[in-house]
Amino acid sequence: MTDFPLSGPLRPHIDAFAGQLQELGYASSTRREKLGVVVDFNRWLQRRELLAADVDEQIVVKYLGRRHRRSDPATLRDLLGMLREAAVIPQLRRERVTKRSGNGSNASSSSTSSRSGGSRRRR
Repeated sequence: MTDFPLSGPLRPHIDAFAGQLQELGYASSTRREKLGVVVDFNRWLQRRELLAADVDEQIVVKYLGRRHRRSDPATLRDLLGMLREAAVIPQLRRERVTKRSGNGSNASSSSTSSRSGGSRRRR
């Protein structure tokens, strides 16, 4: 599907990412730009002898911190999502986020309940 390099740790996943971009309806020129970002990131990983399984948010931050061209955090975030869906890299741990939002939503719903309960008593 692509005419990009045949080596690097992300090479087996570049065609799948290209297909995902096409399925999402990106224009040909936008797909080419996004794939250029991924190919550049792939080369950067290869120079550092990193594997696809090593890729995570910290690696992306290191890459973005040293790059001036072809830096597109949204594309790399989408790539991470695709790699997670394909079980190439582990899923993010969600329990901390869930606990926080669970406590926050419980707190706000109980304060809402007590407020509405209090207003009912006044009527």
